[in-house]
Amino acid sequence: MANAFVIEHRNLTAGIAVRERGGFRFYSSDALFVTIDTQRFRRLREIDLAVKRVVHAASARPAASGRTGRPASAPLR
Repeated sequence: MANAFVIEHRNLTAGIAVRERGGFRFYSSDALFVTIDTQRFRRLREIDLAVKRVVHAASARPAASGRTGRPASAPLR
């Protein structure tokens, strides 16, 4: 039986799940998943759901690129 599993979402590798007593520990391989890094889960499915929640939350946030939310042609006031 395998002791480690690669966790992916679409084309993004989120990290690995390592089997331990009573479940799995998740280790992220991408900074996006730092909020769930080293968390323990009872089932692999729980890790999959947590990864999907993180991706969904990140896509709902505005990008941290310094955008002001107004068109580039709008004058500053």
